[in-house]
Amino acid sequence: MQGEIAETLHFMVSLVGRRVCTFDDLLSCSEKITLFSDEEDKILEAHEDVPPSQPQFEHQQFNILQ
Repeated sequence: MQGEIAETLHFMVSLVGRRVCTFDDLLSCSEKITLFSDEEDKILEAHEDVPPSQPQFEHQQFNILQ
């Protein structure tokens, strides 16, 4: 979805795109960006609620140069 948004915006600012694209096209693209942003916020919020992971094993030191 990010690639589609980037390609659409790139086309809209091109010489041909400026002549062809309408405000409705821009509105559609901005709605996609908003939806994508909302989904990313949900993912980040869910990640913040998860407690930090605990190491599974105790720290060990290996002297491999002996």
